[in-house]
Amino acid sequence: MKTIVSVVPLPLERDSRSLKIAASLARLGFRSLAAESLPSGRPEALPVPTVTLTPFPSRPTATTAPKAAASRRPSRLREPLHLATMVALYFVALPILGLFRLPRADLYYLHEYRLFPTVWLKTLFHPAPIIYDAHDFYPEVWAVGSLSPFWREVFLPFLGWWEGWCARRAAQVVMVGQGVADLFAARYGVRPRILRNCHDARLECPPAKTLRQSLGLDAEALLLVTIGNRKGGQAVEQAIAALATLPGHVHLAFVGRFYDDAREIARRHGVEARVHPVGAVRPEEIVPFVRDASAALILYWPETGNVGNSLPNGFFQSLAAGLPLLYPPLPELVRVIGERPVGRAIDPRDPQSLAAAIGWFDQADAAARTAIRDRVAALAADISWEREEATLAALVQDVWRRT
Repeated sequence: MKTIVSVVPLPLERDSRSLKIAASLARLGFRSLAAESLPSGRPEALPVPTVTLTPFPSRPTATTAPKAAASRRPSRLREPLHLATMVALYFVALPILGLFRLPRADLYYLHEYRLFPTVWLKTLFHPAPIIYDAHDFYPEVWAVGSLSPFWREVFLPFLGWWEGWCARRAAQVVMVGQGVADLFAARYGVRPRILRNCHDARLECPPAKTLRQSLGLDAEALLLVTIGNRKGGQAVEQAIAALATLPGHVHLAFVGRFYDDAREIARRHGVEARVHPVGAVRPEEIVPFVRDASAALILYWPETGNVGNSLPNGFFQSLAAGLPLLYPPLPELVRVIGERPVGRAIDPRDPQSLAAAIGWFDQADAAARTAIRDRVAALAADISWEREEATLAALVQDVWRRT
């Protein structure tokens, strides 16, 4: 039995894509392990065994995303120190720890290019191919105009060199959609394979309460849900502004992290009682948790090339939950949805567009809503994770054939 080690930058329990892939590799007959940068809180509940790469009790500050660091406008001295600390962590400390803590494998499935030096050093002593799964197109994750000169002129070019080094030495690069794969190929000269981030219903676990139950809302409330951690390019304030123009039975819930200011925005618009930042939910519970919502609201707009070409996790989770979609006409979403009438397109930056789409759905009768849900279910069946799992199996075998 061949061993495949998934190397992840977070606790495995917090990364739905890494979790699905590790579980699928085990299901495909491999000895699947996960090497986490930080430990999961419930390793016994995970589908594969885990090991922890670092002894740190919490995430080191050196892994802070550039946008977050730049938003605080650190001093000129702090910025180079931040970069130097990151280099020391990822090029020295973690590779040395990895020599002892990273399990030997027949293949490494890498979910974070910053961890490439750790895996690469291990393979110098115990050769094995590496698959690099680039979850995003990182050169265009951040809106460059919001970053300081140091981040634009020093930090981002360095990260680009780092990821290019990883991509050109990996046996295969994987990405979630065609749009970001095209950007990646143009930037690094490496053509990724596509493995879409569809939902795997086999990993679902029922939550203690559903979303509607946890909010104490009855069946008459129109409950919209936005799924996924907040990122740049999400029109959160515009959605809350739209809610202020809609009837009092319309509610909006945010399922994920980093919506801390949503209540304050809602207070300013006079809808604090109808905006619900729920917080993070375990990946295996998200779909059954939101299934009793009325519809999904996808709020991304193309602030960057990465967002403009994204296929958000929340889109696939909304499909799996059977929720009608109010979605932006991003190219990858349009590519997947096609002509199927599974909801209505919106302009997330225009509160009037949002209000009109929500009002359209609110006025639809029960039969119309049921028909939309039926079409959503048919689309979800067409793009399920079971199909992607076959792509993953072929990818792994192809890498071994070529190395």
